[in-house]
Amino acid sequence: MHAIITLTCKPGSSRPGLSRREGGYELRIRARAIDGKANLAVIADLAEYLHIAPSQIEILHGHRSRMKRVKISGVCQDDVEERFATLT
Repeated sequence: MHAIITLTCKPGSSRPGLSRREGGYELRIRARAIDGKANLAVIADLAEYLHIAPSQIEILHGHRSRMKRVKISGVCQDDVEERFATLT
């Protein structure tokens, strides 16, 4: 069981957070896109929002892009949508 979501990441943000966008989600992170720090922050922040272990999250596509496809193991697609339902 796993879910796949599409994220638009905004590294170097002064106001981190997660919001719903057309076709996916926008994740604002403080880390800059230097030496993979932004990708590590994406995983850590998503794990915190979903209340799961970071090891359950894998970036499938977009390691060097702001647009990312992320696989979340151990959680179904409906569960992710439910957890993110309160996002604006």
